[in-house]
Amino acid sequence: MFFYHTVPPLAKAEEMGLIQGLTPNVPTEAAEQLLQLTHTLRKTNDPTAQSLASSLSTRQLLRICRRLSQYPEESIAHAVNKACLSRFLPSLARASLEKSLANGSIQEKPGPSEARDYTCSLKDGVLTIGNVSAPVYNPDEKMKVPDVLFYDNPQHMMVMEDMLKDFLLGEHLLLVGNQGVGKNKIVDRFLHLLNRPREYLQLHRSVFFLRPRPRLLRAAQTILVLRKRGHRSPEPGRHMITLTVKKKEKKWWLNQVHCFYKYSGERGHTY
Repeated sequence: MFFYHTVPPLAKAEEMGLIQGLTPNVPTEAAEQLLQLTHTLRKTNDPTAQSLASSLSTRQLLRICRRLSQYPEESIAHAVNKACLSRFLPSLARASLEKSLANGSIQEKPGPSEARDYTCSLKDGVLTIGNVSAPVYNPDEKMKVPDVLFYDNPQHMMVMEDMLKDFLLGEHLLLVGNQGVGKNKIVDRFLHLLNRPREYLQLHRSVFFLRPRPRLLRAAQTILVLRKRGHRSPEPGRHMITLTVKKKEKKWWLNQVHCFYKYSGERGHTY
């Protein structure tokens, strides 16, 4: 009934041309090391290494190179570990990734000294976290700007500095961590410093668009369908500035959540 067309993966030279065309300021040596590692993982017969290669898609490589073009002092190993979520990998997969990085002569740069200042400051409408600065936003709905009690510490300030780098590049942010480590607190503090409003959404089984039924396909057009006062009413998410999502009972619909927010995020519906 249908004619099927197989699209082969990009060759190394083609992928390098694409990366250099879209991120012309990326260091050539860093891009070559990154591509060499990626194509080595893709061509191996080891299923564990192949699973790691799926985390280094062309889209992900472009994100890494876009960040390296703005912050060339950053470590390639750190970027790869973050893209592969190495902290959450099984020990075998983590060891395979470390071995591949070592074979590609990609080493983690020495960490910052403890004497480095990770405090934040606000002066003349410019927020500075560590060594990164961004202008403070002037929102229309100031009541939605979070204001929480937060005690600054170096570890959280390092995370927020890292978040600010991706935020300035226009990337969508996803915080992953164990329960109780302070993900919501960090987001609230981050938005408070930037003076950015947020919307909060608690996802659970009563959220209409996540149920495994045909209407899930139409949910992406509705953007957000929430349960309100016992009935379901559509709430378009186009005007949301920041959407904080907290997930419960997430095992069975995790893929649906990712597909939905990938759709809405890439089309500018949510930030």
